[in-house]
Amino acid sequence: MNPPAFTALAAPPPLDSADWWFSLRLSNDPQAPGIARTHLRTTLDAYGLDTIVDTAELLTSEVVTNAHRYTDGPVTVRAQYVGTRRRLRVSTGDVSAVAPRLACALPADEGGRGLRILDLCALSWGWFPLSDSRDGLAGKVVWYELAAP
Repeated sequence: MNPPAFTALAAPPPLDSADWWFSLRLSNDPQAPGIARTHLRTTLDAYGLDTIVDTAELLTSEVVTNAHRYTDGPVTVRAQYVGTRRRLRVSTGDVSAVAPRLACALPADEGGRGLRILDLCALSWGWFPLSDSRDGLAGKVVWYELAAP
């Protein structure tokens, strides 16, 4: 029996909350980016953050796709909104300790543009290594922030 494609680690708080977060644990599955996008879109729409949904979906898809493509373990996705700062931070944890790097993709290349897109669209982004985490992963976290209305 295959494990579920994702496990919700926390549900969003009431819609009148100024600060909220959710976390997903995704199996290394080709459906992982789509599951992350759908969950993020549904949550951002529910909180009235529709002006950043498309960008958040695109960037989340890029980092989850990278985690799926370059690792063989589970991926965690955590989205956190801080109302006082009007910031959305999305973090993706995976089991690879290899640092992400910006590539110089040629026009005919099939890949190599994900981090460049992240660099152009996010307010800020970065990564940090994990030696161990509360989700049981060792590897790294890639994060980005968007300004929210």
